[in-house]
Parts: sequence; structure tokens; C-alpha cells
Amino acid sequence: MSLTRYLAVSGCLSPELDIDQNLVRIDIALPANYLDNNKVHAAKQLTRAGVRLAQLLDSHVAMPC
Repeated sequence: MSLTRYLAVSGCLSPELDIDQNLVRIDIALPANYLDNNKVHAAKQLTRAGVRLAQLLDSHVAMPC
């Protein structure tokens, strides 16, 4: 069963399809307090990703062409 068909049948999510039946968007309902409960974790992940990106960019710049 395709993902779009599963989503439509399951009823837990509401998919939006374009004219060619390609998945465009999926609306979901987050639990109450989801954003408040996960804000710190998301901030930590973004900080780690930013540091890692800076490391990758620094290592690329230091390499001779």
C-alpha cells in the first residue's frame, strides 16, 4: 500500500495531494505542550548542527585546491 493511500485510509493524518496525486503536505495534530516540552531539545540539536556545519566549512576551506 502506498504511503498516500495509507495516510488517507488511516485517518490519523490528512494528506494533501496535487493534481497528479503526489503528496504535497501532511497536516498533523501535535500533542498539547509538545512545543514547550521539546524546545530545549530542539535548541540543542540546532546548536550541535551549527557547530558541525562550521567544522565542515572550516575543514573544506583549509584544504588546498
